[in-house]
Amino acid sequence: MAASVLANLRHDGPLTPTALAAVEGLQPQSLTRVLNELEERGRIVRTTNRKDRRSQDIAITDLGVQALDGHVQEGNRWLASALATLTPTERGVLELAAGLMVRLAETAPLTTAHPGGADEEGHGTAS
Repeated sequence: MAASVLANLRHDGPLTPTALAAVEGLQPQSLTRVLNELEERGRIVRTTNRKDRRSQDIAITDLGVQALDGHVQEGNRWLASALATLTPTERGVLELAAGLMVRLAETAPLTTAHPGGADEEGHGTAS
């Protein structure tokens, strides 16, 4: 889960715990331990939200970016090794499927709202 949190912070920029939990599909309390560990390791930093002083913004640090890059590189090495075990026909099927996934992604509607009803600053919208 730590890699997912870092990836979301890298992609979306600083988020409140509520917005980050929504992106992760979790309750904010479920992230507490992960956020504490990431902060202890210097991979995230928490600051007071400038619009709502009762809230925090969580951002990835340079050390967090390095850790995430290392995680991605490990995954890439594993994938390259796994692909090497496939036959040329099997790799062709994967290439075809990847092309279809890209095409679907390119036609997906764009949205700036975060999952869970949070706005771009990571605050929940009023119900």
